[in-house]
Amino acid sequence: MKILAIRLHNLASLEGTTTIDFTQEPLQSAGIFAITGQTGAGKSTILDALCLALFGKTPRHDKARETGVTLPDGTGQGDARNILRKGTSECFAEVDFVGVEGGQYRARWAARRAKTGTLQADTMLLTNLADGVHFPEKKKETQKRIEQLVGLSFEQFTRSVLLAQGDFTAFLKADKDEKSALLEKLTGTDIYSQVSIKIYKHHTQHSDQLDLLKARSQEIQLLDSEQKQVLEAQKTQLLAQIKELEQQKTQLESQQIWYKTAHELENGLTQATQKLELAQAQWQAMASETQLLALVESVQTAKPLLDNRLKANQQAERIGQALSQAQSKAATLAAQAQALQTQQQAAQAHYTQAQKEQQAAAEPLGEARALDALLTEHENTLSQAKAAQETLLTEQENNAKTIAAAEEKVKMMLQKIEEKNAWIVGNKNRENVADNDGLITSKLEQVGKLHQQQITQNNELLRLKKNLENVPNLSQLQAEIQKYESEIKEKQKEINALEKQVKNIDFQQLKAEEKAKNQTKELLIKAENIWQKRYSFQKNKQEIADKVAENAQAIAQAQKQLAATMPAYEQAQAAEAQAQKILEAARLAASPTTEQLRAHLTDGTPCLVCGSVHHPYAESSPVVLQIFDTLEVELKKCKTAVLNLQQQKADCEARLKTLVPEQESLQTRLATLEQEAVQLQTQWLPLAQALAVQEADLSENYWQTQTLVVSSDLEKIENQLQFFLEKQEKLTQAKEDLRQTEKQLQTTQLRAQNVESEIENLNLQINNATEKIAGFEEEIEGIQRALSKYFVSETWFDNFIQNPTNFIEQIKQFAKKWKDAKREVEDLEKQLEQQEFELTQYKLNTESIAKKYNEAVTHTFKCQKKLSDALEQRQNLFGGQPVAQVEADLRQRVSQAKTAWEQAQNRYDAAHLEQVQADQNTHNWQQQQAQIVAEIADLETQITGWCADYQSKNTTEMNAEKLAELLGHSEQWQQQTRQRQQQASEQLRDAQTVLTERQQQQEKHLQAKNTAYTEEELQVLHAEKVAEIGQVQTQRTETELLLRQNEEAEKRAGDLRQKIDNQMIVSEKWAKLNSLLGSADGKRFRQIAQEYTLDILLGYANVHLNELTSRYRLSRTKEALGLQVHDQDMGDEVRSVHSLSGGESFLVSLALALGLASLSSNRMKVESLFIDEGFGSLDPVTLAVAVDALERLHNQGRKVGIISHVQELTERFPTRIHVSKQRNGRSRVEVLSY
Repeated sequence: MKILAIRLHNLASLEGTTTIDFTQEPLQSAGIFAITGQTGAGKSTILDALCLALFGKTPRHDKARETGVTLPDGTGQGDARNILRKGTSECFAEVDFVGVEGGQYRARWAARRAKTGTLQADTMLLTNLADGVHFPEKKKETQKRIEQLVGLSFEQFTRSVLLAQGDFTAFLKADKDEKSALLEKLTGTDIYSQVSIKIYKHHTQHSDQLDLLKARSQEIQLLDSEQKQVLEAQKTQLLAQIKELEQQKTQLESQQIWYKTAHELENGLTQATQKLELAQAQWQAMASETQLLALVESVQTAKPLLDNRLKANQQAERIGQALSQAQSKAATLAAQAQALQTQQQAAQAHYTQAQKEQQAAAEPLGEARALDALLTEHENTLSQAKAAQETLLTEQENNAKTIAAAEEKVKMMLQKIEEKNAWIVGNKNRENVADNDGLITSKLEQVGKLHQQQITQNNELLRLKKNLENVPNLSQLQAEIQKYESEIKEKQKEINALEKQVKNIDFQQLKAEEKAKNQTKELLIKAENIWQKRYSFQKNKQEIADKVAENAQAIAQAQKQLAATMPAYEQAQAAEAQAQKILEAARLAASPTTEQLRAHLTDGTPCLVCGSVHHPYAESSPVVLQIFDTLEVELKKCKTAVLNLQQQKADCEARLKTLVPEQESLQTRLATLEQEAVQLQTQWLPLAQALAVQEADLSENYWQTQTLVVSSDLEKIENQLQFFLEKQEKLTQAKEDLRQTEKQLQTTQLRAQNVESEIENLNLQINNATEKIAGFEEEIEGIQRALSKYFVSETWFDNFIQNPTNFIEQIKQFAKKWKDAKREVEDLEKQLEQQEFELTQYKLNTESIAKKYNEAVTHTFKCQKKLSDALEQRQNLFGGQPVAQVEADLRQRVSQAKTAWEQAQNRYDAAHLEQVQADQNTHNWQQQQAQIVAEIADLETQITGWCADYQSKNTTEMNAEKLAELLGHSEQWQQQTRQRQQQASEQLRDAQTVLTERQQQQEKHLQAKNTAYTEEELQVLHAEKVAEIGQVQTQRTETELLLRQNEEAEKRAGDLRQKIDNQMIVSEKWAKLNSLLGSADGKRFRQIAQEYTLDILLGYANVHLNELTSRYRLSRTKEALGLQVHDQDMGDEVRSVHSLSGGESFLVSLALALGLASLSSNRMKVESLFIDEGFGSLDPVTLAVAVDALERLHNQGRKVGIISHVQELTERFPTRIHVSKQRNGRSRVEVLSY
């Protein structure tokens, strides 16, 4: 690491920018140089800039750690930003250096002061000089990067590169703990502490694991061979007994099923009988509705006649309403036309009168325009005169107010001057305080701080004495120790008893058995549910399959019947359509309208319908009437045939519409049941295999029995687990209580050991506090004597002590008030002179303004008189209204009259046209009314004839009203009625079938009875058998549990033996390593490493010390890191480092610093060394030796800079960096060469 250049700006006394470039002559070729200058000039500031740029702090600021002390800007004494020169807003320190890897870099530290005076956060920047790239990192990351490039931390840098003021003997005379901490920072030996702690932790961990494995091995209990044989034989016997009992239970369950099925068949028969009775009642209730449906279907042929009559009546009603509206509208329009004609004549007369009035007003309007122009001229003149008058009046009033204000201001100024002068005279005896307020307040603030520190020390002294009184009694602590030791023995006995109980229970084995039993119970519940579903699905599947076969047969019959009906139905429809077409053509030919046209036909004249000039059917014939009768009879037969076939077709389609969806639903349900049965079988097989059950052994009681057995086993296991957990919890609590008691014992023992030390320490602190209080009192009295000359009162100091802040604030306020009063008197006197001059000028202007105002009043009166005369003349014309408004009113009246006349004419023309159209519309509606009345009469005749014909062919009485009522039933009602009939028929048929089947099933079941016991006797026998099986199963489970526990215990014992062997090998290795290097606080290995490092350091230091002086040699004491010197002039006498004189201490410390630099060079090359002060304590001969040693460092490739006031030293170096003081606390840096 090598320093290339140092640049600083506004640091302490060095104002502006200063550059020290070691790559330029004369510094480039100078191996050793001096930094010279007067005390306080800023020599050490150069080294501060070096540290700031690289590490963001300096040795001087780093030591300023006095707590509770802040500077005026709010920062602490140790804040490096305080180096910013007062009166400047920013500063920086910049260093160019060569990193450990050979690259060149620039490190920069900067600080700024805000406009408010507050110091802002400092910043650090690192730049690669090769490419100019900045490292964009935060401040902490930049500091770490710089340390990596420099190869040294701040502590290492200040021990090997920069030796600051007062740091020479810090390492030499430090105690062993401080040396240990410094060596860790300087040499990185903290890694050995971490290694030592990790070795200790690993050793403890593996040792605990070995003890735990051994304890677990002793807890395992095994069965001998004879006990195992007895249990195996017992297990075989119990299995055979269980199998025999299960077979007996299955036979009883089979006999119970017969009774269960008999009850189900009896219930089914009762339900089928009730369903049949309900279906018969519904069928009988449909009889009247069936008769009505047949009657409605028989009169459907008359529906067109009634529909036509309804349409004709509706049309006649609409025509009547339209005719009435047309007649009313015609009368209304006639009256409106007469009224509008009268309005048109009146509007024409009004228009003529308006034209005449407009012509008569032309001459007066001309006179009014002339007067308006004259009025405008007079108004402008009057407005200007009034404005001038108002301006002068305002000016006159303002001038008067200004004079009054100026006189009042002069009066107030005189009063203020008198008051200020009176206050100054009254406080003349305190003028000396106001003139020296800065010095007085500064000293008083110093006294305040001293007084506060004195109070703090007094409080501290009281606290220390009180603490001394409150030191614990040793006899009481000893009694507590004996009590804790007794409690520990009792708790250990309790723990031993609990551990013995816990060892007899294998918790993991019980948890495994509990889990297995829970799984078995879940499998039993799941298997029972699936078994019940399979039984129910088989039963439903057979019932649905039978229903599917029955529906398939019914669908085939309905489809066959529909196929036979469709051809006949289509033929009947075609015949009906043909007959209807022929009859309609005939009726068209013979309609009344056609008869009227025929009556007007003449030979040779074209027909209006077909255009022919020949008319062979101009007259009607009786043959035509006979043809009409024949056609109507044929059409009626066709309709009857269509209705019959339509009814047959509808019945077939209705049955199919009901049966087909039902069949599809049944088939879908059957397929779903097949899939569900497969899924259930898939779910059942793994469960049956897991539970080792056979289909033949299954029954409802089987599942209940198995569940009870498993539940009983679970209950026993849970009781054992609960017992274990309770004992384990008590054991844990007992161990925790023991640990807390041991901890309290250790704490009490430590307190007893610290009591004597605490008393000695408190006595020492009391003595120190007493000495400090005496020093504060002496300093305060000196300041009091110096300030007494400024105060008149003898009690001023007592007043100050009572409230220092208020006293100082009063002095500051009085000084400010005194200076402000003096300044205000001077300002008021100057303002008074100026105000008196202005008042004289205001009074001279008053007469001139009054004269101008009187002239303006006279001119305004004349203008007002002219304007009044003109207004009187204009008022006589049109009442003073504007000419434009009068002309506009006249034009508007003419225009409105003309518009009204034209609108009245248009309204009359429109009303007359509507009247003519209304009369024509009325005539047209009268013609249509006559036609529709004739058509309605013809339809009534046809309906009456149809009813007579129907009554003659049927036994039912028929008239027009009844016919309309029957035809009022809609097609939807007919369809719904047919469907209800079909549903009732099917329900009756299905109920009869189900009842027959149920009767047959009951008879067949009664014949297949398989038991001689009653149902109650079977229930008792089955319950006894289940209980017997449960007892045997419990015995079997307990036997299997004992065998399985022994098997698992043998396996665990073998595994533990293998683990113990492996763990012993590992534990022995860590135990050996721990005995050499391990410790809980890391001290053992760290001390070894630091002793070795210190020996190496002393080797390097003794080489340098031998060059400085051959009298002394450094060595390490037997007590670890202590240092001692061997006085070779006194026969190698061993001396303490504290016995060395100032000069000797400097030489030994310099040798240590150079040795540390040599030690650092083993890891990296350090090419720069800066030494600040320390040479003043050397005699000339020793000084020459020290300089020779430093020059030899230059010969080793290092550049050495020395800060010193010793003239003999600085004169030996031709190259110097000289810092000279300038005015106003500034300094200047120059590089000189002699």
